Amino acid sequence: MAILRAWQKGPSSTAGPIISTSAWWSAFEEVGLDPHFYAAARGRERGLSVDHINTGVKKRWLLADYQASRRGGIRADCREECDACGVGATFRKLRVETPAEAWHCPPVTRRGS
Repeated sequence: MAILRAWQKGPSSTAGPIISTSAWWSAFEEVGLDPHFYAAARGRERGLSVDHINTGVKKRWLLADYQASRRGGIRADCREECDACGVGATFRKLRVETPAEAWHCPPVTRRGS
């Protein structure tokens, strides 16, 4: 809801098409969210601020990616080298039914769909 409210408030005149910081703060306040809660550092036992969203990416992959980024590591472009994040398995059926060029991902086989 905060994203919708910030978008409804529109961009600031100085930010161009980007939603202004003040619009974001106002939107958070209107919907009763504390953005500091979502941005706070947290341990694995506390969970991730995005745990309620299913993007298809495995939580263990997100945590490993986070740890790698803390060490300055980066992942290969997944369109060139799959890193087994979980999206492929989660959306296998949809990927099989959709033209490969729409996904910009390595091709998926019909086996197991």
